Amino acid sequence: MRRIDVLFYRRRDGRGAGENFFDIQPYLLPLVLSMMQESGGLIITDGSICPPDMWERIVTGMKVKKYGYHFELTHPQPFQDEKPRLLQVQVRPYANW
Repeated sequence: MRRIDVLFYRRRDGRGAGENFFDIQPYLLPLVLSMMQESGGLIITDGSICPPDMWERIVTGMKVKKYGYHFELTHPQPFQDEKPRLLQVQVRPYANW
């Protein structure tokens, strides 16, 4: 697979095929991060790609360190008025922070 610069990830509605997808959720974010450019990238998400406690810290404006990366909300937030709410998160490896 090619390198990732920007990832858009939003939760499904929980109905139909793939509703048990969240059984693999703990493995998804580290996999995506391993495919990002060396300088990092952007994730646009409703938070469903992150563990809930991590997402809560990001949403409150905290800089979060996890999986060898820093996560921080970008400013401005171009998608925050979408339904469901989507936020843009800057992701950078520790070495590039």
